[in-house]
Amino acid sequence: MKLWQKVVLGMIAGIIFGVYAPKEYAANIKPIGDIFLSLIKMVILPLVFFSLVSGMTNVSDPSSLGRIGIKATIAFLATTLFAVVFGIGVALVLEPG
Repeated sequence: MKLWQKVVLGMIAGIIFGVYAPKEYAANIKPIGDIFLSLIKMVILPLVFFSLVSGMTNVSDPSSLGRIGIKATIAFLATTLFAVVFGIGVALVLEPG
């Protein structure tokens, strides 16, 4: 089975399970989900750090490193700006709380 098929099957199973499973069961397995999310968060920082370090050490021309850094910074700022504008827009439309 291909990876995308497994992902779609997992999503469908999750939706069905979420709709039809009793809420007490979800409360019982919540600690497992919390641990999983904590582990994912713990892996993100080293993964990003070592990806950046690996990318910088594999650049053959040190003068091009500045251009790459500027492009990466601009991409980071642009995606951050988009996320903030999108988040504020959704909050204004849905008015949570």
